[in-house]
Amino acid sequence: MGLNMKRLDRSKQAVNSGSGGGFMRLQNKRNILRIFTFPHKVTKNDFTRGFYSKTDKIKLGEEFDELERAVPRHFTDEGIVNCVVTDCDHCKTAAKLLGSSNKNDQKLGKRLKANTAFYVNVMDLENKDAGLQICALPPIVFNEILTYVLDPEYGEGILGGEGRDFLIDRDTSKPPAKMYNVKLRDEKRCKPIDEEGLEPADLFEVPALEPGWSVVDGLDESEKPDKDEELEDEEPEEKDEGLEDEEPEEKDEEPEDVLPWELPAWCKAGNTVSFDDGDGNTLKGKLVEFDAGKDEFDVDVDGDVWSLKFEELKHVPTGKKKSTKKVVKKAKKTPNRGK
Repeated sequence: MGLNMKRLDRSKQAVNSGSGGGFMRLQNKRNILRIFTFPHKVTKNDFTRGFYSKTDKIKLGEEFDELERAVPRHFTDEGIVNCVVTDCDHCKTAAKLLGSSNKNDQKLGKRLKANTAFYVNVMDLENKDAGLQICALPPIVFNEILTYVLDPEYGEGILGGEGRDFLIDRDTSKPPAKMYNVKLRDEKRCKPIDEEGLEPADLFEVPALEPGWSVVDGLDESEKPDKDEELEDEEPEEKDEGLEDEEPEEKDEEPEDVLPWELPAWCKAGNTVSFDDGDGNTLKGKLVEFDAGKDEFDVDVDGDVWSLKFEELKHVPTGKKKSTKKVVKKAKKTPNRGK
């Protein structure tokens, strides 16, 4: 079976237009995930639910490897509720609030309107014992993943046990547009995963992703909304309620640009370094961060991230050239004392 590229292309258009087992959510740190496809046999109900279009020229009973399921969701006072799409009361209420001249109503409408999440099968490489899990990705993250998958240079080979690791950084202290950063780890740094016994969930048949399902009905607790899923201008109110004391702890977990004192001054994020790729080739890249726990540097080489030891790196100076302009000093005049 091959990956259903027609459906993936439609998913990319949906992202751009805004439209296994248990569940996991992206943590407020670097998430290292391997993404898996799932096999699915086409049913008549798939067309009714909008998974496939008649223009795809897909027949009943055909089998495909699929990647994701898009689910529009409402964040209500009672929790997350999957949108029923047709004749949805939440959509009607949100539209009414957004059309109000009252700013508070508009904020409530913005929060209530449907937001699409893209669910995929993943393995958290920092928690392999959990096996395959279902993870909800925001459109900005899923779009980056699709960009890699649909790029002929990478393709569907980056998915699955023999694929590559996605490094997804999540920082809720940043504005929504800059909250996430997605990179693909260099293939030489990715280890194969034994797929024996791993069964990715058929996301088209997961009850918790069906229209009308809600947190109250039993959706995994990890799916509850986070601060970044609230309205942006509501966050200061949350801080006033006592969350300020928690912020220093969060910063201590993910220190930025803080390197051991014994390292040279050039070991800072953004500086250029070179290294041998193991095949005798010299590559250049930018330092991203230092992982004190693993004693490794992350180096970005044209979008690929290499994890390297200090002794493997060489600094590539990129400083400004010193000016070669000569400075002409005027000679001091000496008083004419006469003979």
